[in-house]
Amino acid sequence: MTHTKRLMLTAMALGAFLPLAAQSITGVVTDEQGAPLAYANVVALSLPDSAFVAGTISNEDGSFAFDVAEQGKLIRLSSVGYETYYAQRAERMGTITLQPFTDMLDEVVVRGTLPKTRMKGDAMLTTVAGSVLEKAGSMEQLLDRIPNVTAQNGDIKVFGRGAPEIYINGRKMTDAMELERLSSDNIKNVEVITNPGARYNASVKAVIRITTKRVEGDGFGFDARANFLHNNYTKWDETGRFNFNYRKGGFDLMGTLYLSNATGCQPKQLDQYTRLGENTYSLQNDIYNQYHSLNPYGKLALNYMFNPNHSIGVNFSYDYSDNVGGEEDSWLDMNSLVYENGQLTETSLSHITNDDLTKSMHGNLYYAGKLGDWNIDFNTDWYWNKNDNPLKTEEHYQDMRHTEPTEQTQTVSTQTLTRSRLIASKLVLTTPLWGGELGFGGEYSHSQRKNTYTVLPAGIIDDDRSRIEEGMASAFVDYSRAIGPLNLNAGLRYEHIDMDYYEDDRFMDEQSRIFDNVFPSIALSTRLGDVEMQLGYATD
Repeated sequence: MTHTKRLMLTAMALGAFLPLAAQSITGVVTDEQGAPLAYANVVALSLPDSAFVAGTISNEDGSFAFDVAEQGKLIRLSSVGYETYYAQRAERMGTITLQPFTDMLDEVVVRGTLPKTRMKGDAMLTTVAGSVLEKAGSMEQLLDRIPNVTAQNGDIKVFGRGAPEIYINGRKMTDAMELERLSSDNIKNVEVITNPGARYNASVKAVIRITTKRVEGDGFGFDARANFLHNNYTKWDETGRFNFNYRKGGFDLMGTLYLSNATGCQPKQLDQYTRLGENTYSLQNDIYNQYHSLNPYGKLALNYMFNPNHSIGVNFSYDYSDNVGGEEDSWLDMNSLVYENGQLTETSLSHITNDDLTKSMHGNLYYAGKLGDWNIDFNTDWYWNKNDNPLKTEEHYQDMRHTEPTEQTQTVSTQTLTRSRLIASKLVLTTPLWGGELGFGGEYSHSQRKNTYTVLPAGIIDDDRSRIEEGMASAFVDYSRAIGPLNLNAGLRYEHIDMDYYEDDRFMDEQSRIFDNVFPSIALSTRLGDVEMQLGYATD
């Protein structure tokens, strides 16, 4: 067994037995008058990187309770209009009082402008327009203040459900730059769905629907922004953005040019401990990562509204992302020490350089219309991606259990080439029926991914030349209506997936799959006084 494989197996063995213990955290959130604060976000973060671990929202009486894994050392509480509060993790947090923003105490901003959150069918809807959320700033800053959502450093999550599928004015967001173009004062409302129904792919765990304000008036407008950030490690990040818009009658032309040049470093220390029988093992990693990334991006969108009942649009974007490689730009050093019962058994120093280059193009065509009582929503997307990722690792290894340990050195170079393309379409038809709304439609998508992976020197890991082709067709129907104080949403979805796997252009029957599944869903919601409740069931 080579030393590379031995160290890998040791790390895997240690990681496999890491404790997964969780602890229930409870508490109560109130305002400065002692009144309970409902829908306050309570988030557990790890240290020192402040990564999201778990989250919940407070109830109508301000109380909260959720299970938090061991790494969730820091608790963050936030509510719109109040200062964010941080506290060390404790099993019983007690009563926590949030203080209002100091700049909200003047006569201009009053409590009446705080946003309202309520249940709307299958969603929790927060009104942004006319509230203090309009002043949140970027879309990330806005979403981080929406109940049940956390958004930090480009990572958006719905509590307990993970990364959501995001829709903007009914169209699925396929490019994160679409959020970058928006700001909080563009937004009318935000809906968060934790129990997606039949209209969404069965793999979707949560949905965020963003509705923007309708822009009035004709003419040309633009804005340009530049940001310069100097971080703790004497590195600079520069970003520049230029947005323009031309509107005349029903014609609307929009564009975005964006450029980011980021440099920095990320020193980390990762220690893992485990106990197996009478033996105690520890793995200590000191990691230093230096990076330099260059990212130009452009998007052009054209929309035309024939009349209030018919509109059509098309957009195209190009994204270029280069993780500039070389000893002066992007590299990583990892120094690893393995101990058994306090005795040093293995040392390893790895130096890694890479130059990751990604190019992607995306196009979208949509139509939204109304014929009589029928509403029509059609979208089709096309996506192409190319990724080249050369990686060079130089490892110095010593087995300290030998009387006279000798250093072994090995250099491994890998080259990963990935090509992907996708075309996807979705049609939704809705019409009033029996006092509610009936919706049905379908989706179709076809994707192809080619992967070439080579390793030098040969013999360490087998090279890979594979191709995956996947086709998906689905049909769905759902119905929603109000029955007295009760709101009902029920649906049924059928999906057919055909996945073909190829190695060196040879069809591999054993790895290929065909799936046919039916996914039912139902959600009931109601309001009793000041308390709103939702009960949902879905198969995914």
